[in-house]
Amino acid sequence: MDPRSNLDLDLANQHVAILGAGRSGLGAARLARQLGAVPVVFDEGDPVKLQKAVQAIVDEGIDCRLGIEAARAAVAETAFSLVVTSPGLDAGCPCPRPSPMRACR
Repeated sequence: MDPRSNLDLDLANQHVAILGAGRSGLGAARLARQLGAVPVVFDEGDPVKLQKAVQAIVDEGIDCRLGIEAARAAVAETAFSLVVTSPGLDAGCPCPRPSPMRACR
């Protein structure tokens, strides 16, 4: 089944922040890319523990930023149209916000 068949989003060339580099983050990043978006995966967990997940993301040509400083730098340089949060994400974590000027259609 085509994952795009039930979605009414125009994400072509839109920047999408994916918060969490685990299985759900990788799945969200893959789907965003299939929909034409430019996904960037963020995670502030232990880089050693995330090594396998990050390698899978990078091997697929998806940008991955680890640590809060890398996230701040990416948010400063990119206007994200959509933010996707992992179900395991701490609700108190500072998150990128979608740019009000570049909303999805």
